[in-house]
Amino acid sequence: MRGALLSAVCSVAAALCAAPAWAQQSGMFKDWIVGCDEVRHCVAIGTSPVDAENHASLSLARGGRGSDRVERVLIAVDAELEPSLRTTISADGEALGTLVAERVEDLDSEGNLLYVSRDPALIASLLAALRKAQTLELIHAGTTYRISLAGASAALLWIDERQARLDTVSAFVRKGSKADDTVRPPTAPAPIRAAIDPAAAELDPRAAAALAAPLRAGLPPDVCEEPNPDSALLDRAWRLDGEHQLLAISCYSGAYNFTAYWYLIGRDGKATPVAFHEASDEVDGESEINALVNGDFDPARATLSAFYKGRGIGDCGEISERVWNGRSLELASQLFMTDCRLVPWSLWPQLVKREVIGRPEP
Repeated sequence: MRGALLSAVCSVAAALCAAPAWAQQSGMFKDWIVGCDEVRHCVAIGTSPVDAENHASLSLARGGRGSDRVERVLIAVDAELEPSLRTTISADGEALGTLVAERVEDLDSEGNLLYVSRDPALIASLLAALRKAQTLELIHAGTTYRISLAGASAALLWIDERQARLDTVSAFVRKGSKADDTVRPPTAPAPIRAAIDPAAAELDPRAAAALAAPLRAGLPPDVCEEPNPDSALLDRAWRLDGEHQLLAISCYSGAYNFTAYWYLIGRDGKATPVAFHEASDEVDGESEINALVNGDFDPARATLSAFYKGRGIGDCGEISERVWNGRSLELASQLFMTDCRLVPWSLWPQLVKREVIGRPEP
């Protein structure tokens, strides 16, 4: 077990939560993390206490329409997956029902045992337990896993507020007599149309270095480390189409996080910083709106992906995708986990989820 890794709380909130949008779309209540996307699809995640020896996490989601309900509950356990394995889940010692371990097509459990329930009766019992019990417990192969319910009720109330369900019959916590159709339907953002150019490709290292040289020369002293061909600290560039190039100037390297400054270069050779953050955000203590951690561009999919790791095993931080639309890089997907609690990244709350048109599957 990896419980010893949590001997000290690891939080990435200070590095990531400065973004105003995140402050509105995510939250943490004791041992529970919540987040909603732009169409009010919300996720709540319960974790084991920080000092637990064995770790598990529970994830449930509900859409933003009045008729939406929780359709499944997922429990990830820090153990190898054994499909079809059954176990009983209890709340404060009272058995609630049986969970079955399975692989889920739309999720990667990353080596964790993943229990799934789609049983409406068990889901209803679990939701009731989240409002009044102290601990969920399941036993796998003789090992007991506990999920703390400290903060669960507050987390569900937060979702009720974001989904405008307070005092409705479908509210998690503050139920009332209002009908579900009083919940205003969410408006989906316009889809992103990927600009896929058959000639798009990564430039060779010498061409990338030539593009980066004048920009490096204009940076204040000691802002960037020097490129190192023997490490990941290497400037990179891509041809996007006949008029645009994308440049990444590698500046900082660490054990598992590598930061680069990103620029869009037009036909006239002018380099414009790519804005990844609000001007008020802070990255590494400075206002660096074009800094991105662990970024990589896939020209075949016109997609810039990034994974900021709160620590080396990658169980917290931020995962994002931006898509080139022919003019700019639009944020298409963003997952976020505030605390390092051994929660698989595929269960993290998704704060941004945009439809992308014209992009091939990975």
